Amino acid sequence: MNLPNAIERPRDVLRRQHNALFTEDSYVYWLRHYVTALNTMPSSLPSEQKPENFLLETTMGYLHAESLSVQSPLESILGGNFQANGGQAKTQAAARALLFPKSA
Repeated sequence: MNLPNAIERPRDVLRRQHNALFTEDSYVYWLRHYVTALNTMPSSLPSEQKPENFLLETTMGYLHAESLSVQSPLESILGGNFQANGGQAKTQAAARALLFPKSA
């Protein structure tokens, strides 16, 4: 993927829509982050799984960064699963289990 073109085209669209500069910067940041992640993923991975893997890796980083002394927004959403695991997911499967608990 050509990163400069992938950045400039959305910038142009956002400017035509008269979005705030902060919004444009935020979109570009996440786009850059996603393209970088795509370049590190194996080419054998199906395209449908790439966004999911990106979001899980990003979420796992967020879960690892959470402080146990501060009540996080995820704690109130995930309830007991988050507290029982100490708020950390060490694998993608563990992150999936925390984010998408099976319905009883």
